[in-house]
Amino acid sequence: MLVSAVQSGPCPPAFSRTLFPVVETAFERFSAEFLTERLRAGGALPRGRVSAVHPGTCQTTILSTIVPLRLEYSADAPPDAPRRLLLKASAAGSRSA
Repeated sequence: MLVSAVQSGPCPPAFSRTLFPVVETAFERFSAEFLTERLRAGGALPRGRVSAVHPGTCQTTILSTIVPLRLEYSADAPPDAPRRLLLKASAAGSRSA
């Protein structure tokens, strides 16, 4: 059994850049426009758009960083569009077993 330490809080920018460079890139990539496109392609957002993305508290483990994302939508988006997503980024150099 693998037990990893978990730290909660905002992702420190220097920490993200040095040990978790993919996290910084992922934050930039997961813009409202990008999520609108991906949710529409997946059938979860047939109309409307993501108008804002709010990152939650960063959880850092030995192997990854997890950030909950809260989404806001335009008024014409369906009420059942996902309001929360999880962004999980692997640590640089880590591999899945």
